[in-house]
Amino acid sequence: MAEAYYYLKNYDQSIAEASAAIEAAPDFEWPYYWRGMSRFQMGEIGLAEQDLATANRKNRRLGVAHLALGEIHAQNGLIEKAERRYRAALDADPDLISVYGSWAHLEMAQKDWDAAFELLKGALQKAPRTAWLHTQMGMVCLARGARFHSQGDKEAFRRETERSMDHFKTALRFDRTDRDASLGLKEARRRLAAVD
Repeated sequence: MAEAYYYLKNYDQSIAEASAAIEAAPDFEWPYYWRGMSRFQMGEIGLAEQDLATANRKNRRLGVAHLALGEIHAQNGLIEKAERRYRAALDADPDLISVYGSWAHLEMAQKDWDAAFELLKGALQKAPRTAWLHTQMGMVCLARGARFHSQGDKEAFRRETERSMDHFKTALRFDRTDRDASLGLKEARRRLAAVD
């Protein structure tokens, strides 16, 4: 019930259901997770962090709780703590694709395009038909292309910008409504035309 109310965005009720479940079965990790996630959505970050950490103590293999804690650390600018949590999430569940996206986003915010590229490359090997991963990879390739352009390496600029276009096109093939992929594709074409 807590999970259902969470997806209905009725976070107060989700918290109430999770709290009742915790009272009935305090050793079970999932009620702490859903209460923590609901509190996170409501901006109760300290309480959310406590619940998610408790869920992880109950079950160290709960990758989604590590991921959520990583998101909290990333939002607070605690880069190393966020990366440790993302690594723990992947250790617990190597197929939790959203970790790669969150971690890559963290690297992108620090302008570490190569680290983001490697993370997304690994994710796309596991989930090659995931539109948002292709969009994110397109953005990374576009940024790497701009870096090469500023260094005067036109060949590498062209290669990375064309690679970004391939990823944006793939994203749009899987999801025609992906606005970021559409805008990214237009920007990549504009940059290539400007150099030509």
